[in-house]
Amino acid sequence: MGGQLSCSVPVYFSFSTELLSSFIPRHSMRPTQQLPTLLAVLVLMAAITASGATPQQSPKKTAKADVYKTPHSYIAAYHYLQCTADSMPVPTSTKEVAAIVGQYYAKAQAGQPVTLRVSRPKFHSTATFVCPVAPTTLRSAAVAQERAPWPRAEKAPLEVAILQSKLNKVLAVDKQQYTMRVGAGMRLTELLPAATKAGMSVQIGSLPAYQGLTLGGILSTSAHGSGDRTTSSLADALLEVTWVDGRGRVRVSRPKDSEFKALYGGVGVLGVVTELLLQMTPPTNTQLITVVKKDKNMMDEINRLLKISPHILIHWRPDTGIFKAFLIKQAPKGARATPGVDMTVLPPIDDQATMAAITDMWHTTQGDDSEMSDFLCPQLSEGSLQAAWASVKGKRVANVTAPTNQ
Repeated sequence: MGGQLSCSVPVYFSFSTELLSSFIPRHSMRPTQQLPTLLAVLVLMAAITASGATPQQSPKKTAKADVYKTPHSYIAAYHYLQCTADSMPVPTSTKEVAAIVGQYYAKAQAGQPVTLRVSRPKFHSTATFVCPVAPTTLRSAAVAQERAPWPRAEKAPLEVAILQSKLNKVLAVDKQQYTMRVGAGMRLTELLPAATKAGMSVQIGSLPAYQGLTLGGILSTSAHGSGDRTTSSLADALLEVTWVDGRGRVRVSRPKDSEFKALYGGVGVLGVVTELLLQMTPPTNTQLITVVKKDKNMMDEINRLLKISPHILIHWRPDTGIFKAFLIKQAPKGARATPGVDMTVLPPIDDQATMAAITDMWHTTQGDDSEMSDFLCPQLSEGSLQAAWASVKGKRVANVTAPTNQ
């Protein structure tokens, strides 16, 4: 990130096999743009306040599927991208996926080029490689990636997007071995209640905090939870993966197999993941502990916290000299869960479209010397340091015990 920043953005990272950090790109803004944009943001923020949304309040409405899908396109969460395709099959089983891939492999063998991707409406990405053809960028925060134009002398490729929306079923449950076989299109919001219904818990630290992701997407992008030298990712809880290769053949891989590492973090290059066999645990409760510290001896403080739990997510504000640590650990046997707990590290709000507009303005117009910077930076610093991972009946709490599947 180039240039001198007038205010720092929060840095999130967790202890895992990968380091997760993020930042908001910053761009200059002409002086004539500053006041209207600031007023627009103030109006949008007032609209959020008027709606009664709180940082830990769950959304009351879910966006309808047709908002994110048309006959020949599918759209990203927060409307960052719109991917188009000639064909968008929606299979319901591994067998159907194999038939689809086999069909297009035969076309490719016959001389018809094919570009194939696997995704879903409302996919959670700003990167354009999830689209079979360079997409329409709806918001400036999208990460555009250059693609070489297709040679005019050659036949244009068929653009295919296999949508995994219906690969979201529980396929088998073994209550004695505490295992679940599920479709790769299942989101965490679907897995967690299904695990509770089956009388099991997910492994603590194995899943990302954001619950709108699919299991296949988590595996393919190596999205992770938090854990220092212990369970910290979905791959740690996997017993086997069923997938379809580029010729339409069904394959099964286990952690000991050499190709397993290519499935984990391989962004789908090896094949289409369709099913996962997960190692679950008996039902457990998880204890959340929140600690706020100054960052003068940050690594020493973190090392001390790691002795309490290896599962830590750090929220660091370098501009304030403070970091906040969220520790999760299995609650002692017999510990009671607090009723009405909502555990999420991300602050959902009622009106996603309003929040998306604010985020878009931040990405496109924020300048280090702008009036927006003078106004927003203190608000963001104060708000982020007050953020909580959990709430009880809408009220933020720092320390609480809840079911692990919460």
